[in-house]
Amino acid sequence: MNEDIYLHAINAYYELYYPKLNIKKLESILKDNAILSRRMQGITSSTGFNGIDYISLCDYQKRNICPINAPYYTSYNAYIRESLSLVFPKDKLSVITPFVINIIPKNKKGYIHMAHLGKNENIRYSDLYDEVQVKDLISLNLMCGLTIPIKKLNNPLFNLEKNTKKISKHINDIRNLLLIYNHLVPIYDIDTMTELTNEDNIKKLIKQNTKKI
Repeated sequence: MNEDIYLHAINAYYELYYPKLNIKKLESILKDNAILSRRMQGITSSTGFNGIDYISLCDYQKRNICPINAPYYTSYNAYIRESLSLVFPKDKLSVITPFVINIIPKNKKGYIHMAHLGKNENIRYSDLYDEVQVKDLISLNLMCGLTIPIKKLNNPLFNLEKNTKKISKHINDIRNLLLIYNHLVPIYDIDTMTELTNEDNIKKLIKQNTKKI
């Protein structure tokens, strides 16, 4: 895949990947034919830099840029690699690059501070170098792909065949939803950007992940 892309994670649970919840969230987005800001979803509060009017995305080309004292602190590592994500080409999307500040602690005081900064209409802020923002909504007519984390779906308690079948079913569920809503785009493994077209390449990725454990 071309690296000139932005990615938006629809959910991020860090430790686990929940196929059913991700499918449910994806269907909601497909029904709207857009990613909507919190305000446009009827949500009136936020504890993040994007506030209620902006949508956060990861600039894939900047995914390795991080603070010297926090080598893995990127939106790519925190969100995109953990979730089902929607992909958009850079040349189709107009974004705002936030002003990057020092990392804010993820505690009560920190979230209050982020929420305050997220309300600023004059300057957008972030403590992530690879974050960009879009106001109000992003049309799915611009979407060029989806990514999922094969490594998160690979259950070490299952054998190769069972994992392959389980992951293939999840991908087929995603593909069927995309087909229903006329947004059939390629689906990729986020870590390798391999297009997930059949059980053979899924099995190959599972083997690669198993070797790394």
